[in-house]
Amino acid sequence: MKIVFITIENEWGGCFLGPLYLASYLRKYRKDVDIKIINKNYLSEIEKFNPDIIGISSVSNEFYEVNNLAKRIKKRWKDIPLVIGGVHITMVPKDFMKTVFDVGVIAEGEITFLELINQLEKDGNKVITKNLKSINGLVFRNDNKLYITKRRGSIKNLDEIPIPAYDLLDMKKLLLPGPAKRRLIGIRGYLMTSRGCPYNCVFCSSKAFWKNARYHSEERIVDEIEIWVNKYHVDHMIIQDDLFVFSKPRIKKIIKLMKERNILGKTTFEVLGRANHIDKEMVDLLAELNVNAVSFGFESGSERVLNYLKRGTVTVEQGVNAIKLCREKGFLIHGLFIIGSPGETEEDLKLTLKFIRENKMDIIAIFHAMPCPGTDFWDKAMEYGVIDDTYYEQSNRGNMKELNLDFILTQEIPRNKYGEWFKLFKEEQKKNNSRFKYKFKLRGVYIQKMLSYKFIEKLLMKDKNKLKWWVGRLINR
Repeated sequence: MKIVFITIENEWGGCFLGPLYLASYLRKYRKDVDIKIINKNYLSEIEKFNPDIIGISSVSNEFYEVNNLAKRIKKRWKDIPLVIGGVHITMVPKDFMKTVFDVGVIAEGEITFLELINQLEKDGNKVITKNLKSINGLVFRNDNKLYITKRRGSIKNLDEIPIPAYDLLDMKKLLLPGPAKRRLIGIRGYLMTSRGCPYNCVFCSSKAFWKNARYHSEERIVDEIEIWVNKYHVDHMIIQDDLFVFSKPRIKKIIKLMKERNILGKTTFEVLGRANHIDKEMVDLLAELNVNAVSFGFESGSERVLNYLKRGTVTVEQGVNAIKLCREKGFLIHGLFIIGSPGETEEDLKLTLKFIRENKMDIIAIFHAMPCPGTDFWDKAMEYGVIDDTYYEQSNRGNMKELNLDFILTQEIPRNKYGEWFKLFKEEQKKNNSRFKYKFKLRGVYIQKMLSYKFIEKLLMKDKNKLKWWVGRLINR
């Protein structure tokens, strides 16, 4: 059976772990599957591969683009089953009726997708809805009405899922030099050691999607790190967990195993932290692991707003202390902030601006509060009449980096005034981040890769100005 997984994720230097997990799980139980991952030239690549099934994953802000792509695919290959998965269809399954997809996979997809392809094969690669009703975790049309089967329980032991199928990617193109934090350039690898988050912030849909936090074993984590270090020769790894710093014993065991395998210190790491989990022992452990960058969702400098956003689980003082401790260890600190939350006032924004200016961070990112399905933000936006059911059926929705005055969640600040505040925060972001410069610690392999056709092509694909950025810093390093 030939399967195509399409991803439209195209961030610089990213690694599409979702379909890689699906692929490795399918291979575990179906030795006959032939899988291809496509992230550009969709129609021509589908034509070349001639798949039996096509799957596309979508978060909410991609839903418009994914839906339009699905229409183009269906117009050309109407008999190939087309499957949608991901956060958006899980949180808003009724939106399935607005698409041309044949089937949707709800929540965690490995077991569900395996059962789905097995059934489709039995049915001659046709979608026979009566035969899908016994498969948990699906949404489809039945007599032109929406039909949702029982939600599937989570995979309790994540180690049942094999290491992602990295061989499906063009690793020569993926493993190009990029920012490796702490002002260095390096070859980057990507890792997820868990699924879900033990917290339930009002703006985040992770809890609603994954339900409960689960963790790979320390042995499995180090197995994967060893592959990245010894096979792909990376020297910096981005850990993409919602929260990596949740357990000190877990980090201690990872360090111990890495020492035993002689790979500790051969790669640096960047992780997502949380201020209430940062103390001296934790930063000492992160330093021993060779972490050189920690990102924090500080969100707000207002105690009142922060208490709402994070449901009383963290304080502004803990954020200040986390910055101090990480600064003492020399970690690069990346601070994330949300403005425009429901109930936020100008006084609250002043406190956030004060926090940013008084606490030295290397990089800050300002996000405009946006409604994600499955969150309190979404419920508030619907309650206020800021959005309706068609919100994600239109382009450029859910963009948290840009301001659209038609979608403001706070009712306490006039729209035009909020626009002025957003501009002020973005200027503060630019001012803060302009002080951060990458210094090149180049190995010969970096120079070779940077001068390669693939590297220059990747720069030009993303942004022609990016090429000038790299060349300028190579000249002035």
